Amino acid sequence: MTVSIKTVCVLALGLFPIDAVGGLINIRNSLQQQLEDVCNQDNHPSITALDKPKFHWDNKADRHPRDYVLRFSAPYGRKVAGWQQDFFDPDSDNSLSHNDYKKKPQIEGTRLDAATIITFFYPVEDRNTQRKPLDWYYDSFKNLAATKEQIIIFVPPGEKPKIEAIANEAGNKYVQIVTEFPTLWDIPTNIGKEASFTVKEPLLFAQFDGWQKCYPGAKEPPESFYVKPHYMAAYNAKAYLIILWTDRPYDEHNVAWGMFIDQFLDENKLARALELTEDTGIVMGEYGLHRQKGPRDITNKCWSDPKKYLWDCFSFVFNTAVGSSLGMLNVAVRFMKTVDDMDANDLYTGREEFILAFLAMRYPNTIFSVPRDYDAAPGVDWAMGPNGQKSTFKSKPYPLQVAFSGYGGSAQVPPINDPIQTIFCPKGSKYETKNPNLKEKESIVKNDPEAAQKAPMETYQSPE
Repeated sequence: MTVSIKTVCVLALGLFPIDAVGGLINIRNSLQQQLEDVCNQDNHPSITALDKPKFHWDNKADRHPRDYVLRFSAPYGRKVAGWQQDFFDPDSDNSLSHNDYKKKPQIEGTRLDAATIITFFYPVEDRNTQRKPLDWYYDSFKNLAATKEQIIIFVPPGEKPKIEAIANEAGNKYVQIVTEFPTLWDIPTNIGKEASFTVKEPLLFAQFDGWQKCYPGAKEPPESFYVKPHYMAAYNAKAYLIILWTDRPYDEHNVAWGMFIDQFLDENKLARALELTEDTGIVMGEYGLHRQKGPRDITNKCWSDPKKYLWDCFSFVFNTAVGSSLGMLNVAVRFMKTVDDMDANDLYTGREEFILAFLAMRYPNTIFSVPRDYDAAPGVDWAMGPNGQKSTFKSKPYPLQVAFSGYGGSAQVPPINDPIQTIFCPKGSKYETKNPNLKEKESIVKNDPEAAQKAPMETYQSPE
């Protein structure tokens, strides 16, 4: 988290040139055609190669995630070790010896297949620019620690005593505090980025046209938050901290990045999510789609002219995410690659929600989403927990804050979308999710109704 407990995962310097009008037209037309190709093809692989995204911009990035992602000598688990080898040595023979990976978790976990919550807390150095009082963030972590789930939290060294005291007070012995990075600028994805986040990104944000219409009557203009270097660095750090987590796991199965408040995580719900997404991607929650006019498919000008209208595609998904270790890793490096490519083409990358829509379309089967109108626990008084405990919520929460928690019971499994099919591609497009677990199991339903109750959930369509 930035100055907050950051809830789920995860750059050229200098001033940027103003594109000629003719060049912009060519870029727009080229990009629009690539987007249409994604929607009009039905032969997408289960996972798209990192260096072969489904669409790209004209300028090539001068750096690559392999340049700054740390390689671990022996990560935990054969699967993660194999992923690491494929990432750093894509042309290798994929052979692994027993010395290439750890056989046991570094720390004993709470229970078999329990999820690991990953979060971070780097307070703003200038407290006058902080959005909320510092105690608000400590209280948020108190709620998180009280779940008694296993947690990895990244903090600057000076925050360790306070976080440790909160964990001890909550009786949570499964909180692992990592102080490897003194500041956000020491995290590899941010090294050398302070000048860019201070100068370039605010100038890019200033080019957006019409965003004010989304904030009628706002107490403060959005740029007061979207162009502050500290906040931008925090969002840019998430993906890297996901990578770093692989060397510090409790186990190699479920991973949850985020703020899950009040209730324990439900392994049955998490298992269903992993069953649906497999190891290719993660599940996030749709939110704010999109304040006034609804979701933006690829015909919207936010796709064809992102320099001016990228703001109109943001708020697709945000914050919390769940997935397997491999799913998190696959998304993390593709997030980094998308940021590097956007940076090379002078597109604003100061907030993750401005990046994730592009990431989803560039790499099918990486981002899956829980619909914004999903109700995790119908009939629950959100001011109180499902068992009568006092809740931190005053109104219906953002879906993924509770979708995989104890709210609603184990049977209340959240629906999961492939957003390319349900949001980004216009109706009538050929695109169909290649994840077989998101397709309707017609034969099971017809031949074995009892088994149908256990079958993976079919794609959810939000009501009109």
